[in-house]
Amino acid sequence: MSDISPEEFSSKPFDYLIVGGGTAGPVLAARLSENPDVRVGVLEAGGAQFDNPKVKIPGLLGRSIADPELDWAYMTTPQKELGGRQLLYPGGKMLGGSSGLNFMFWGRGDKRDYEWEKDFGVKGWTWDSFLFVLHGFTLLPWVENKCLLFHRKYSKKSQ
Repeated sequence: MSDISPEEFSSKPFDYLIVGGGTAGPVLAARLSENPDVRVGVLEAGGAQFDNPKVKIPGLLGRSIADPELDWAYMTTPQKELGGRQLLYPGGKMLGGSSGLNFMFWGRGDKRDYEWEKDFGVKGWTWDSFLFVLHGFTLLPWVENKCLLFHRKYSKKSQ
């Protein structure tokens, strides 16, 4: 990956131009570029923040929120139930998108979030099939100040 000037980027011919370097954009670009004959460009409004302590260090929890270099800092529409108050809705303004603002936390969604088979007809995408994969994750104890998340290989026997 390399940073180039906007002028140089716009002069390159691409087979695919992906707008948005959040979490999905680079994954799609990586898959498309597995074919050496395909040229893929990724356009991201924010910069690469790999070495930014506010993004990299979990102990700086929350320091990236509302930082104009890192966060779009969207505001919700006025909420009737909150007396017209608006709430901050963070959005990552960096390569990696909002995953750069997640403080290295991961939270499983509600059961209703995974009922795609019932809601959209996507075969095999159910809470039970997803939970089967989640049972493969184990939180390991702190090792040298690092908490590890391990995904064991699973089989139908390990359910």
